[in-house]
Amino acid sequence: MENRRQFVRIPFYEPVGYQRQEASTLEGSLARDISQGGVKLRVNEFIALNTILELQIQLPGQIQLMKAHAKVVWARELPYRDDGWQVGLELIASESFSLAIRDYIGLRRFEPI
Repeated sequence: MENRRQFVRIPFYEPVGYQRQEASTLEGSLARDISQGGVKLRVNEFIALNTILELQIQLPGQIQLMKAHAKVVWARELPYRDDGWQVGLELIASESFSLAIRDYIGLRRFEPI
C-alpha cells in the first residue's frame, strides 16, 4: 500500500484543547499522533467532517501555548464504545504552528507510524 502522506507522523499523547467556532467553551482531548500537517485526537463526541476547530496545544519543552485552526477530515467511532471517537484534523494556514511541530518532530527522531 502506497503511503500518500506529505508529512511524517509521530506518536503524541498530550492534552489538546479544542473549540468549535460557534461554541463558547473549550473542550479537552488527548492527541494520539501529530505531524506538521495535522493531528489525530480522541474525543468523546462525534464531530462532523469539515468542522473547523480552534486548537490549543503545548508542545513538550515549549513555554508558549500554540493556537491554530484545523479542519476535521475524517472521523471514526471507536469499537466497543458508544462515547469515543477518533478524528483526523488538518491544520489550516498556520505556518508558525506547523514549523513548531516540524522542529519538535525533528528533535524526537521517532520512527514514522
